[in-house]
Amino acid sequence: MMSAEKSDGKENKKPRITDHERGKIEGLREAGLSLRAIRSITSRSLDTIRRVVCPASPSQPKRRGPAPLLSKRQVRLIVRTRAQGNLSTAQLKAELSLPVSVRCVQRILAQVEWLVYSKMENTLPLTDMDMAARKAWDNGMLLRTDVGSIWDSIIFSDEKKCHLDGPHGFQHYWRDLLQPARQTKRRQAGGALVMV
Repeated sequence: MMSAEKSDGKENKKPRITDHERGKIEGLREAGLSLRAIRSITSRSLDTIRRVVCPASPSQPKRRGPAPLLSKRQVRLIVRTRAQGNLSTAQLKAELSLPVSVRCVQRILAQVEWLVYSKMENTLPLTDMDMAARKAWDNGMLLRTDVGSIWDSIIFSDEKKCHLDGPHGFQHYWRDLLQPARQTKRRQAGGALVMV
């Protein structure tokens, strides 16, 4: 008995709307007829006519996972601030008062194609002043008479020298590929250092 009722309900349903009927409904609507007037002419329900005349916009699927903590504007601000200055990720987070972790800021910067996390070049870029100082030292050493005693006092060892007041050549930074690479200057002496 149940199946008979169900089959009766399906038989009472009208067939799907054809392209001809769809065009007729759209034409009547363009002619200025109301939805009820179109219903009386086509003998279709108001919902069907409404779906033809005003099709629903396709809904975008809901984004999975929790909502992002940073807006697109904040992400752009992070990238712009990093490109302008020489801040580390932790300094960047502190300066902008961001509600996310340092690792999250690192992930955002890693997605930027023109920023690369790389090691600073530990080179010796000689300026004119550096070259003049080296020549003066060379000339001073050549003119000394007690050169042998100086070299006797120099100790060669396998100990590691660590500078306490500057980079050790282990500094990494977010390099802007559009700018020249930053370099650290190797020092043979000067500043506070520790032998290990």
